[in-house]
Amino acid sequence: MRREERFGCSETLNYLSGYLDKDIDGSLYNMISKHIRSCKPCRSLFKTLKKTLDLCRKFKPKVEVAEVKEEELSKTLKRELEAFRRFIQGQKKC
Repeated sequence: MRREERFGCSETLNYLSGYLDKDIDGSLYNMISKHIRSCKPCRSLFKTLKKTLDLCRKFKPKVEVAEVKEEELSKTLKRELEAFRRFIQGQKKC
Protein backbone atom coordinates (compact mmCIF):
# COMPACT_ATOMS: atom_id res chain seq x y z
CA MET A 1 0.00 0.00 0.00
CA ARG A 2 1.39 3.38 -0.98
CA ARG A 3 1.88 6.11 1.62
CA GLU A 4 -0.82 8.39 0.19
CA GLU A 5 -3.38 5.55 0.15
CA ARG A 6 -3.21 5.21 3.93
CA PHE A 7 -2.86 8.89 4.72
CA GLY A 8 -5.76 10.02 6.91
CA CYS A 9 -6.77 12.00 9.97
CA SER A 10 -4.14 10.58 12.34
CA GLU A 11 -1.30 11.30 9.95
CA THR A 12 -2.65 14.78 9.28
CA LEU A 13 -2.74 15.50 13.02
CA ASN A 14 0.81 14.24 13.42
CA TYR A 15 2.17 16.64 10.80
CA LEU A 16 -0.24 19.58 11.12
CA SER A 17 2.23 21.78 12.97
CA GLY A 18 4.88 21.29 10.29
CA TYR A 19 2.22 21.85 7.63
CA LEU A 20 1.19 25.17 9.19
CA ASP A 21 4.84 26.24 9.41
CA LYS A 22 5.56 24.91 5.89
CA ASP A 23 8.35 22.91 7.49
CA ILE A 24 7.76 19.53 5.80
CA ASP A 25 8.74 18.06 2.44
CA GLY A 26 6.66 18.81 -0.64
CA SER A 27 5.06 15.38 -1.10
CA LEU A 28 3.93 15.26 2.54
CA TYR A 29 2.64 18.83 2.28
CA ASN A 30 0.62 17.85 -0.81
CA MET A 31 -0.86 14.77 0.89
CA ILE A 32 -1.97 16.85 3.87
CA SER A 33 -3.45 19.50 1.56
CA LYS A 34 -5.38 16.81 -0.30
CA HIS A 35 -6.64 15.26 2.94
CA ILE A 36 -7.70 18.63 4.40
CA ARG A 37 -9.67 19.41 1.23
CA SER A 38 -11.55 16.11 1.51
CA CYS A 39 -12.04 15.83 5.30
CA LYS A 40 -14.38 18.28 6.99
CA PRO A 41 -13.18 17.72 10.62
CA CYS A 42 -9.50 18.12 9.65
CA ARG A 43 -10.30 21.15 7.49
CA SER A 44 -12.14 22.72 10.42
CA LEU A 45 -9.23 22.02 12.79
CA PHE A 46 -6.75 23.43 10.26
CA LYS A 47 -8.76 26.64 9.81
CA THR A 48 -9.15 27.06 13.58
CA LEU A 49 -5.45 26.51 14.29
CA LYS A 50 -4.41 28.82 11.44
CA LYS A 51 -6.72 31.56 12.67
CA THR A 52 -5.44 31.11 16.25
CA LEU A 53 -1.82 31.34 15.11
CA ASP A 54 -2.57 34.44 13.04
CA LEU A 55 -4.26 36.11 15.99
CA CYS A 56 -1.39 35.21 18.33
CA ARG A 57 1.13 36.68 15.90
CA LYS A 58 -0.84 39.94 15.70
CA PHE A 59 -1.53 40.20 19.42
CA LYS A 60 0.27 43.03 21.15
CA PRO A 61 -0.82 43.27 24.77
CA LYS A 62 -1.40 46.75 26.21
CA VAL A 63 -0.51 45.51 29.66
CA GLU A 64 2.21 43.18 30.82
CA VAL A 65 1.10 39.56 30.53
CA ALA A 66 2.21 36.98 33.07
CA GLU A 67 4.89 34.67 31.71
CA VAL A 68 3.54 31.35 30.51
CA LYS A 69 5.74 28.37 31.19
CA GLU A 70 6.62 26.48 28.04
CA GLU A 71 6.06 23.13 29.73
CA GLU A 72 2.56 24.13 30.86
CA LEU A 73 1.65 25.33 27.38
CA SER A 74 3.02 22.15 25.83
CA LYS A 75 0.92 19.97 28.17
CA THR A 76 -2.21 21.96 27.36
CA LEU A 77 -1.65 21.68 23.61
CA LYS A 78 -1.01 17.93 23.89
CA ARG A 79 -4.27 17.49 25.85
CA GLU A 80 -6.20 19.42 23.19
CA LEU A 81 -4.70 17.39 20.34
CA GLU A 82 -5.42 14.15 22.18
CA ALA A 83 -9.07 15.22 22.69
CA PHE A 84 -9.34 15.99 18.97
CA ARG A 85 -7.79 12.60 18.10
CA ARG A 86 -10.43 10.87 20.23
CA PHE A 87 -13.12 12.91 18.49
CA ILE A 88 -11.78 11.99 15.04
CA GLN A 89 -11.59 8.31 15.96
CA GLY A 90 -15.26 8.43 16.95
CA GLN A 91 -16.20 9.90 13.56
CA LYS A 92 -16.71 8.04 10.33
CA LYS A 93 -13.36 7.14 8.76
CA CYS A 94 -12.19 9.40 5.94
